[in-house]
Amino acid sequence: MTHARHVHPRPGRRARPRLALGAAGVAVLSVLAVATVVTRSPASTPECATASRPLRVVAAPEIAPVVAKVAAIGAPSGDGGSSGHGGSSSVDASCGRTVVVAADPATVAAELSQTATDRPDVWIPDSSTWTERPTTPGTGVPVDNPSVAHSPLVLAVPQAVARAAHHGSGPVTVADLVTRAAAGDTVPWAVGDPSRTSAGVGAVVELRAEVATRAHADALLTTVFQGARRDLTPGTAASLATVGSQQIAVPVAEQILYAHNAAHPADRLVAAYPTHERFSLDYPFVVLAADGARRAQAADLLAELHSGLGRNLLADAGFRTTSGAATGPLTTAWGITATEPGTAPTPAGPTVTEAVDAFRAVTLGSKLLVVIDVSGSMAYPVPGAPGATRLDLALEAAVNGLALYPDATKVALWTFSTGLTPTTDYKALVPYTSLGRSADGSTGRQRLAQALQRITVKAHGDTGLYDTVLAAVRSARRAWDPNRANSVVVITDGANDDPHGISLPTLLRTLRAENDPARPVRVYSIAYGPSGDLSALTAISKAVGGRAYPARDPRTIGAVLQDAIGRRA
Repeated sequence: MTHARHVHPRPGRRARPRLALGAAGVAVLSVLAVATVVTRSPASTPECATASRPLRVVAAPEIAPVVAKVAAIGAPSGDGGSSGHGGSSSVDASCGRTVVVAADPATVAAELSQTATDRPDVWIPDSSTWTERPTTPGTGVPVDNPSVAHSPLVLAVPQAVARAAHHGSGPVTVADLVTRAAAGDTVPWAVGDPSRTSAGVGAVVELRAEVATRAHADALLTTVFQGARRDLTPGTAASLATVGSQQIAVPVAEQILYAHNAAHPADRLVAAYPTHERFSLDYPFVVLAADGARRAQAADLLAELHSGLGRNLLADAGFRTTSGAATGPLTTAWGITATEPGTAPTPAGPTVTEAVDAFRAVTLGSKLLVVIDVSGSMAYPVPGAPGATRLDLALEAAVNGLALYPDATKVALWTFSTGLTPTTDYKALVPYTSLGRSADGSTGRQRLAQALQRITVKAHGDTGLYDTVLAAVRSARRAWDPNRANSVVVITDGANDDPHGISLPTLLRTLRAENDPARPVRVYSIAYGPSGDLSALTAISKAVGGRAYPARDPRTIGAVLQDAIGRRA
């Protein structure tokens, strides 16, 4: 680990003071090797007398050096360098030091999920997706934070690949690379695990948007995912070292590509931009400090980053402004297309979850517990579908949906209503089984199809939804497989009406309390028919990750189920 270095040390201080950074700081310093201690001359104010420790800032590696430089220099008052608050504050930022630590956002996010962690005062991850993820609720991490800078996500590709993929005028695009993949000439993407990087999430979001309008979109998506390089971590400077020699495409912030090209002018890479959905790294300024003195110091630092000096230093490093404007060195000479949009809305938590699960479902396989409502209302006839009941259409959709999964997928099957067994509202019909062929020659797909054909409605049965969902999530977690995307799929046409079951608040509270980010179980549900409780199902999915889909017209359940499967795999 590289030792911390000082900028402008305070007279009389030792060159290397020992800093108690707490659990988060220690964990971060053990992973990444740069810590900058910025020391200011103390102000003679009562507040400074209480500032016994530095302002602790943990930032994404690519932006940490700039934050440290801004903290060291400070924003001068006057034209182009105003601190943003008239040069005064309740607590001068010169009270003590500012410690800036470069840290992998995934490492920090994991630390913040532990309630005993001694947190930094400020966290600047590369993307607000880290504060939107399902692991955030209950951790006290704010979700609405100001941006320090922007940098759009691009695919860094060798110049030879760019020339081969794009034959017309203008820059190469992600769509060009997808077209090559559709033609069987795939350039491997370094996607890695999207749960570990914002660049991985953004790459999946952008790729899914690029293939959505093409023929055989799911198959094309699977082709790219299965051919992805998972031994490289996207979004990092280190991941660009072998792009040219190995002819691969690496999702990174535009700024990281610029920095690589500036450092390696003989091995310049080209930025491929998306043409549909865009993903921009927004570097949020997340204040975690609780006391007023630290929060005031944090406000001063943010004002300095937003000042003329701060904006200039960020631009010089290759970042765009908070409005997405490209200034400074971002030109085509460095592989950059400055006219490309520099900002984009941050994907919501469910979109991030879908991106992670979509990649995991293809690369790791899926493990599903399918839970089907057999309450009395499922026997209702469906207008426009002569002779068919709600259950008939749901079972047909389930059979067709299973056909979309590969043989290695593991599936279990439950039904539920009320009182299906002497002690439960649900009944397990088929344990987890692979869809492929077993030793006796039969396939799991056949066994599940036969079990689905035998399902009947429980006459006058009510809907024990909440008890069943809780039991299903617990069962899936007990059988959790680290090599698969684990989820529960619920199809129901009604609201919970079990007078003896738990309430929705109790269910949500229990799901959140038992949720284990290290062993995620997502809940995907379909509010089927006009009485499906989409609001409750949405709240359930929000508690653990996943999504609820409406199928108000029962005849659309097949298309809705296939859409849900396509978004995941």
